[in-house]
Amino acid sequence: MSTLDSGATYRGCQTRTITGRLCQKWTAQSPHTHGTDLDGDGGLGDHNFCRNPNGLAFFQTQTFLHLIIWCITTDPGTVLEACVPLGRSTR
Repeated sequence: MSTLDSGATYRGCQTRTITGRLCQKWTAQSPHTHGTDLDGDGGLGDHNFCRNPNGLAFFQTQTFLHLIIWCITTDPGTVLEACVPLGRSTR
């Protein structure tokens, strides 16, 4: 599977999860602390765009394994959630 298929190269500007929760900035540690590597090549930085920085996030249906983009949310009750891609960027 290529990195394009995994969502690891997604550089769109989606900032909300599939249920509409707002994404937390990757550089923020509140409301959720995390150890996500901001120095890697995962498109992370001082923004709250959905990403799949390690190319490993997925969910499974009965017949397929789907790789997804995701984010850490600003909802204190939900740490992370999947996103639906909206547009792409070369930033």
